Amino acid sequence: MLMLLPSIIGRFLLPLALLALPLAGCGGGVYVGIGDGIGGDDPEVELAVTPDPVASGGRLTLVAAASDDSGDVDEVEFFRLVDGRRESLGRLDRPPFRLDDVRAPVVSASTRVDYVAWAWDHAGHRGESAVVGVTVTP
Repeated sequence: MLMLLPSIIGRFLLPLALLALPLAGCGGGVYVGIGDGIGGDDPEVELAVTPDPVASGGRLTLVAAASDDSGDVDEVEFFRLVDGRRESLGRLDRPPFRLDDVRAPVVSASTRVDYVAWAWDHAGHRGESAVVGVTVTP
């Protein structure tokens, strides 16, 4: 059995070492990547809503700053959160990601209204901003 060991090493490891030798001389190596090659992270989105507070039925401006590791954000959609549901306020496919003249809801008592923005990159990854609350006064 011990006599076969050098033969096995020579038969399998020597050719492998000879194949790897040119790579070692040029600083190369074998690299394995996993993923779609486009970027695997979700876009980052920050939302600002002004003014706060706003009068009942008043006008708001929503601005999203969106970025992605691939360099481009395909679109941003703005939402008002109503009873746990998203109500779309608009979708933009190029910067600046800004909605003007969004009407605040009409309220009879001071109310917090929440907004959020979603962004998509070329690979279809979606990022979501933190929820931004605005006080709406009667």
